[in-house]
Amino acid sequence: MRATLTAAALAAILGLTAWSCGDAEDPLRWRGPEDLRTVLQIDSAPPGLSEAVVVDSASWFPAVELPTGQENDVEVEGPFRIEFRNTADQTLQMRYDLRFFDDTGFVIDWFIPFGQPVDFAAGQTRVEEGTFVVRTTPDLGRFGLAEMRIAARLTLLEKEEQK
Repeated sequence: MRATLTAAALAAILGLTAWSCGDAEDPLRWRGPEDLRTVLQIDSAPPGLSEAVVVDSASWFPAVELPTGQENDVEVEGPFRIEFRNTADQTLQMRYDLRFFDDTGFVIDWFIPFGQPVDFAAGQTRVEEGTFVVRTTPDLGRFGLAEMRIAARLTLLEKEEQK
């Protein structure tokens, strides 16, 4: 009898573990860094410079889910690191925000990093990194975030502003 109870308890624990982790069909399954998408979206740019800034590498990970004191909200925090490069032969200034989406393309929240605007000399590479904080619902939590969209706005930096 004791062995049967232990086997039943073990089966229940394994069942709960499998249910909470999900599988490939479950959009709220565990996501590792390799499952997360990053997209660069240029919202505005001077004529001919909409492709002047590129992302050489980007990483982000929704690491922690924190209660907010509100029943229908949680905060999700995690690190991000983006390596931008100015491919133009002109100095540019960029402002950007990070927009987080679920698997269906629904926007969950936006985050505006500190330290902006970012100035780029011609050909310069800049690394921007920090910790993002977004609010979402408890049912999505940190496993519901699937895509980080970098929405950038570019302007030419005037010569007198470069000093």
